[in-house]
Amino acid sequence: MSRSVAASASNALRTSPTISRSATCRTTRTRSSRSPRTVRRERPSPSRSTVYVPVAEKYCRHSGRMFGVMVHRPLCDAVSYTLCSSGNSTTSLLEAVYDVFGPGCGNLYNETSGIFNIDYYGFPTAPQSGLLSYYNSQYSSWYTWRSIAWSNYNALQVSLNKQTSHGVTFGLNYTYSKALDVESTAERGVHYLTDSVINAWSPGQMYGPGDADLRHQINGYWVAELPFGRGKAFAGNASKLVDAIIGGWQLGGTTRWTTGFPDSVFQGYVWPTNWDEMGWSDLTGAPIKTGTTMINGVPNIFKNPAQARAGFDYAYPGESGVKNPIRGDGYFATDMNLSKRWKVTENQSFELRWSVFNVFNNVRFDAFSMSDEWDVPSSFGNYSVSLTNPRRMEFAGIYRF
Repeated sequence: MSRSVAASASNALRTSPTISRSATCRTTRTRSSRSPRTVRRERPSPSRSTVYVPVAEKYCRHSGRMFGVMVHRPLCDAVSYTLCSSGNSTTSLLEAVYDVFGPGCGNLYNETSGIFNIDYYGFPTAPQSGLLSYYNSQYSSWYTWRSIAWSNYNALQVSLNKQTSHGVTFGLNYTYSKALDVESTAERGVHYLTDSVINAWSPGQMYGPGDADLRHQINGYWVAELPFGRGKAFAGNASKLVDAIIGGWQLGGTTRWTTGFPDSVFQGYVWPTNWDEMGWSDLTGAPIKTGTTMINGVPNIFKNPAQARAGFDYAYPGESGVKNPIRGDGYFATDMNLSKRWKVTENQSFELRWSVFNVFNNVRFDAFSMSDEWDVPSSFGNYSVSLTNPRRMEFAGIYRF
């Protein structure tokens, strides 16, 4: 595939002095009603049907560097702690880059279409190298695998663990981390905006916080025997019958808390750099305050959606926008269970268990469900999906044999 055929809009703009932001067009694009995350528009060439052809698939092993330091030492009474610092840096990841070209219009924020008018129609003038110097007359899109991406992950991990003694065991883990990448998912696998290189000649524009970048994470677990029944603090001299009822119960649980997940803001249905992919918004520098707020009964990611809109603007030709500049909700939920096991025979037992999921009924929303079009003020920032499930209970009887 020649460089001229796969050239991105930004390169074409630099070599064609006849294009400006106010260029007129013969055709217009319409706003799609589909979700910006799943939009997939097929644009046929004026002379031929749309054809999608994988021209090359090159599978490469990624190279990288990993390092880590771990300290583990006991404290007392079966309690120990672990301190771990780790890092990972990868290059030459298997990366799908989507080189696109095809028809459209050349109005404001749709500068890629102006090049098509020049290259295909010769309007308002033809390139000195002749028509179809930039675009291919047969394909509206042409994708290839290229090993051009990279990522970095660094973390500090601290763990505190207690082995079972005196009827109690627990573990507590903390992670401080930072994840950066060009894309968080192979572009060919899931064709979402976050996972598409907007400017194939400058993929580094997409380098930023990964979709799973969580600055702080805390999780823990515990199991504790209740102090009732024979040999315990309460009813220690209970009869066998009483002990069979009140003794042997244990309380267990897990909990997880994280800081907010990152997300990007969609610049709307405009194509300044890539004819097929719209791209993310630029930042203006105005303050953007996030934090779940109820707006007319609908949860919103921003403290003040109207003020937040002032923090975003359209990307210019050649730009990809800013990836994941805002933070939504993190995750927080605690699960607990109360259980007791009765021994029936040497190899058989019966367990009664009561489990409660999301005990405190915490509510957190999914940042990736946010309505991310800043040019649609009526819904900008609205959440539509929650990360957590409502509190629910489960009763179970388990017979083991």
